[in-house]
Amino acid sequence: MPDTGEVGLEDTSDSESEGSKSDLEERFTEEEVETFERSSEAASLNFGFFLLALLYMWPYHTLLQTQTFLSAKFPDRAVNAGNTMMLATTWPFMVTHGLLTLTGLSRRLTYTCKLVVPGVLISIIALGLILVMSYVSSAEFLLNSLYCAALLCSIAEGMIEPAVYDMAGLYPSALTTKNVMFGNGATGVVVCIVKISVRLCTNGVKPLAVAELEQLTHVYFALMGLAGIGLPAVYLLLMRRSKSFKKYVKCEYTIPKTDLQSNGSDGEASATDPGGDCVRKESGLSAALQALKHVWPSMVATTITYITSLALWPVIPGSMCLSGPGDSNPTLRSWWFDIVLLIFNVGDLVGKSEHRSLSWGARNLSSNLLLACALCRAFLMFPLVLTASAPQSYSPTVASWVALAGVLLLGVSNGWLSTVCFMRAPKALPAGTSNSVAEQASTLMVMGLFAGISLGSLAAYELGEGPLQRYIGACHAGGG
Repeated sequence: MPDTGEVGLEDTSDSESEGSKSDLEERFTEEEVETFERSSEAASLNFGFFLLALLYMWPYHTLLQTQTFLSAKFPDRAVNAGNTMMLATTWPFMVTHGLLTLTGLSRRLTYTCKLVVPGVLISIIALGLILVMSYVSSAEFLLNSLYCAALLCSIAEGMIEPAVYDMAGLYPSALTTKNVMFGNGATGVVVCIVKISVRLCTNGVKPLAVAELEQLTHVYFALMGLAGIGLPAVYLLLMRRSKSFKKYVKCEYTIPKTDLQSNGSDGEASATDPGGDCVRKESGLSAALQALKHVWPSMVATTITYITSLALWPVIPGSMCLSGPGDSNPTLRSWWFDIVLLIFNVGDLVGKSEHRSLSWGARNLSSNLLLACALCRAFLMFPLVLTASAPQSYSPTVASWVALAGVLLLGVSNGWLSTVCFMRAPKALPAGTSNSVAEQASTLMVMGLFAGISLGSLAAYELGEGPLQRYIGACHAGGG
């Protein structure tokens, strides 16, 4: 794996909110970063962060994948049900994360509480969905159960995801945060591949009946339950047992220079155990305000990036017209939503895993430039995706290829921009920064991510129910 741990910011002016290269390297010295990255524990921790992200994102992507089933089960409400599901899987984790942060409760809860309890809850929700689909005949009850399950899983993710980012931001290397982002991107691809593979093995490429889709959905919910069990297992058995967890996360870490000045030590880094299990006593609001001064441009860029992505994907291109009158293709129609989901997720994963370009972006693009990139991306992607989907501006055959290209570009740019922003923010803090402030830097970035996802989903809902309602699924007037 190429070394992306040192992502110093070069050629930045004094006005840059995230600071200069020296700001990024002051909290941890170069020697400390190199020592950590070369240690045997670093590899297992990086893999652990990848697994945590893979598992906590699994329920979100599983519920996202149910939109194929919803479209078949409720054809007259396909767009509305899809957009409602998107809202149910996004807004609750925004509200949950916001309340935990503003009240300071997230600082008083242990990592064990924030990772183990939600994981168990996800497993219980998955079991409940399987029972509802097996024994309840009411379609309306099933739909409302899916909405409630999405809401509860979203609340659980609102606790887990910030905790994982907080924890990753406390280690010296940016690789921990990068592996969380990589795990996020990988989840969508893995879930899509699992879904497509199961479908191919059981039914081939032929269109599926509603009953067959319902049976496959049972399998997806069972896998979601296993992901919920895996979350506490990875945290308790892999992450929490490492010596680095105690040094950087559980204890209040101080850099060697500080130790030399205050303790007269021989240069060994110290860690003061505050007691408890990673409970911070510093005011959450005060720490957040300190962190905000350094990370706000990256936070806003992340929000704009995800608003653009979630406003345009997956419902609008997933529901677009694919063929003109008299030229229907039921097989393509039955696979189209899965294809749209897979294309975006593959692009997102590529954007989050291209080490050299990510390092280049973190070194050479100032925070203001990243913000400008997010805005330019929005101005480019909205007309590209909408003219192919709704209102469709050219023949369905051409539009379908343009839509796929647009969705791929949307995914790649989403993964790349968001990862660069997250890699920079937790390390762009001055010397002597407490763990509380460092955690809040990551917390604010997650707040920006959640705000973008939630507002993007709301924008998609408003577009689908408002100005684009009569265009979604409608073919270009010129025919096929």
